[in-house]
Amino acid sequence: MLLFDRGEAHAGGETADGRFVKAKPGFSRPQIEEEVKKAGHLPIWKVLRCRIRYFSDDAVLGSRSFVDSYFERERSRFGAKRETGARKLRVSLGSVTSLRDLT
Repeated sequence: MLLFDRGEAHAGGETADGRFVKAKPGFSRPQIEEEVKKAGHLPIWKVLRCRIRYFSDDAVLGSRSFVDSYFERERSRFGAKRETGARKLRVSLGSVTSLRDLT
């Protein structure tokens, strides 16, 4: 929401008092109003797109059963004390889990 609050585009040009203001790229007024209506809630696919770290630092991302099946296949790569593979994500994405507990 902060990005949309501060990120409105401006055409630039001369102000009423004679000063020149540079053009500022950003969001259009309709985009901002649409985001305000949604109260800043993003769909899961957009949140994942913003959380690149899950794709670059993690080996596996998916359902609990999918991550656990990978963990069992690659059991020798993990410590003896580790019992399960799936870890809950720090951001709420429904039933999506990861192999690593990224903080």
